[in-house]
Amino acid sequence: MGQYDKKQKSYLDDNVRFAEIFNKSIYDGQQVVNPDNLQEINVQHAQSERIRDLAKKGTVKNCGGIIYVIFGIENMQNMIYDAPVKIMQYDAEEYDNQLKEIQKNNDKKFKKGSLKGRGSGEFVEKYLKDDKLKPVITMGIYWGSEEWDGPLTLREMLDASDERILKSVPDYRPNILIPSRMTDRKISEYSNGLDIAFALAKASKKKDEMDRVLKGIEFEKVDEDTYSFLNTQYNLKMKEKADERGYVNMCRAYDELINDKVTDAVRVKTKEVTEEVTKQVTEQVTKQVTKQVTKETQMKDLHANVHAMVMEGFSDEIIKRIVSKTFPDIADCIDEQINKERQLLS
Repeated sequence: MGQYDKKQKSYLDDNVRFAEIFNKSIYDGQQVVNPDNLQEINVQHAQSERIRDLAKKGTVKNCGGIIYVIFGIENMQNMIYDAPVKIMQYDAEEYDNQLKEIQKNNDKKFKKGSLKGRGSGEFVEKYLKDDKLKPVITMGIYWGSEEWDGPLTLREMLDASDERILKSVPDYRPNILIPSRMTDRKISEYSNGLDIAFALAKASKKKDEMDRVLKGIEFEKVDEDTYSFLNTQYNLKMKEKADERGYVNMCRAYDELINDKVTDAVRVKTKEVTEEVTKQVTEQVTKQVTKQVTKETQMKDLHANVHAMVMEGFSDEIIKRIVSKTFPDIADCIDEQINKERQLLS
């Protein structure tokens, strides 16, 4: 099991987040799924090697009383072009599990003689007219950074364009949550850290957008589970510790991460520049340079800093903020250096 898969399962296994996925994604925010009533169930089919990511049994109230429902979540880190069939298999196998359990119990009853008078079909199949299966509802979640361009229905996977043929094939349309297609307003409706997770999933393709999301003031207080999940999911490598209430200041953690990356990048670039200069200058010039820091030397250092940060993919805003503190005397040259580096890259 990969690190992403393991962390995704652990994060969404929390009953509150698990329930919210369905309540917000399918039921328009209604509290249909009660997290207090969710129970873990076996995630492996009796006759198959396939294992679900997450599966729970819950109760749902309706006008006729209470019904039991099986809810499942399938995480997709990468593009899955067979997603409709894959999710359909999980659902079909869950129904098959239920069917076999019902047939097993009915077979015992038939042998004990407690089901006399039943039809021959019921006796053969061991499934009675009044037997019912529990509904199975699965939610696929696509966490990948690439734009989803795969099929969302079974019919979209079929090698057929004749409408007469397609109409005669029962379709299957799984529930698939794609954060990159969600509006910011829709994402903001989620809570318990899911709003942050989905916002970063949507922004993960663009460095500038990731900067904007991670610097958002609403992310100053993030619960420790969400912080740990995001650190793994997006390989952020942030080192901030949670406070006594279990919250992490994610904005500060990201600032520290940026400063660490800049320091490392500048250290490497400075070493390269120093080695090159050493080859070209005489011993006398080197002594003079070490005695007095001139504007020319500062410009070289400025160039090294800006070049390193542009190559690392930092946004112009972050470069200006950090470099202006290091070179206040020549801050008016920063924009020009950034533009030069951007032009060289293009």
